[in-house]
Amino acid sequence: MSTHPPLETDVLVVGAGPAGSATAAWSARAGIDVLLADAEAFPRDKPCGDGLTPRAIAELDHLGLSPWLEGRARNKGLRAAGFGRTLTLPWPGGSLPSHGGAAPRLELDAAIRQVAIDAGA
Repeated sequence: MSTHPPLETDVLVVGAGPAGSATAAWSARAGIDVLLADAEAFPRDKPCGDGLTPRAIAELDHLGLSPWLEGRARNKGLRAAGFGRTLTLPWPGGSLPSHGGAAPRLELDAAIRQVAIDAGA
C-alpha cells in the first residue's frame, strides 16, 4: 500500500480491515489495478473481532493463510453463559471447516493486508 497512490485505479477499496484487504487481494490476483486505502495507520488493534467462524477459517485458507493459522486457538462451537445457565452450540458442519478459531485482530488485519500488498494492491 503506497503512501503516494496513483491518480487513477480500476478499483478503490476504502478500509484495510479483513473485508477490505481480502477484496483488494482477490482483485489484484485477478489482474485488476486496485488501490487499498485506510484512514488509520497500521498496525492497529481493535477491541473486538478476535473470533473466527468456520466460514472465516475457510476464507483465510483460500487467501493462502493456512500456515499463519497453524498453532492458533481452535474451537468446536459457541458457548454462551448467563443467569446460571450455559448454552453450547456446535458449528453447523457441512462444506466448511469443522472448527472456528481465534486470532488477535492486530495480527489478523496485518496478515490479510500483507496478502493484499503481496498480490499488488
